[in-house]
Amino acid sequence: MKSKNKLIAVICAVVLIITSASVVLSSSILAVPDPADEANLLLEGGFDNGIVAPWNKLGASDATATADFAGGKPVGDKCVKINRQQKGISQEVTLQAGTSYELSFLFAPCVSGSTPNTVNVSVTGMTSGEVYYDEKISSSGTVYEDVTVKFLCLSNEKATVKFDRVGLGGSSIYIDDVSLIIQPITAEILKDGDFESAQFVTDSSAGWSKSGTNVTYTPDAFGGNTALLLNPGTGYVCQSGFYLFAGATYRLRFYHKGCSVGSGVYIADESDAQITYAPAGDDDEWNQYFYDFTVTETKSAKIIIKNLTEMEGAEENYSGGEDAYFDGISLHRITSSEAD
Repeated sequence: MKSKNKLIAVICAVVLIITSASVVLSSSILAVPDPADEANLLLEGGFDNGIVAPWNKLGASDATATADFAGGKPVGDKCVKINRQQKGISQEVTLQAGTSYELSFLFAPCVSGSTPNTVNVSVTGMTSGEVYYDEKISSSGTVYEDVTVKFLCLSNEKATVKFDRVGLGGSSIYIDDVSLIIQPITAEILKDGDFESAQFVTDSSAGWSKSGTNVTYTPDAFGGNTALLLNPGTGYVCQSGFYLFAGATYRLRFYHKGCSVGSGVYIADESDAQITYAPAGDDDEWNQYFYDFTVTETKSAKIIIKNLTEMEGAEENYSGGEDAYFDGISLHRITSSEAD
């Protein structure tokens, strides 16, 4: 009898251990979801069910799911064909605040011609009215173009993903393989962080813009072909147009060589109020730096790289120094935000 009770006790203990482990494992999975496992948020993005639904036809649209594709075979069995101008398809999705999304699709006109055929792609919040993405994409060929766009959602709300046939082109357009997925929270925030484009832009939301004559590119790079060089002076490079979210922790990483006096990376809000400052050391050779910081409130932000003595708000004081080299700069969100 004692042996039987002992066996029952062992079995219960094993069940308890397994159950407890399962609870812990489930909690871990829920707390840190793997973005790679996220499914397409849009239904029937490949239109292989042979009908347009669950997509909505806009107005008197004669959009049809068809295998008739002038440039070859559609992806899968079908694609959607939109015949009339100012008509198209749409679908509602639920978006989360503080989340980045990637919308991808294939687009092609029915016939090639000198007049491009155009599709207007938009993602609009149904409650806030916020336009998360709105762009016209044109093509004159009959071969699918693979289009991928990214946008950031600021509110918890439903949104409408819409494809409109627009423009003066006379032929129909094809849309296929439409996908909307959540971007990993570790996705790179900055553009051209390795400076391989070797170009400055006028719009800092599109890449690195520069101010001053002491800023240039150099082939003396850490890993690739190009690095950023700042001679001593008041010039700087800037990139803007991204959001930092309350409660989230971010990791700033960069490689540096050269000057230690006032050489570093600043992250500020749109009013130039400093969020964090990452100073560089006195490095004879390339050295890697990591800085983690947590944001207390959601802000539109920008990143600035300078070779100065100090910076206090808008006041900048330069008192000499050496050249500073930067390469491989990146900015990632490494924890969830309050909105997640």
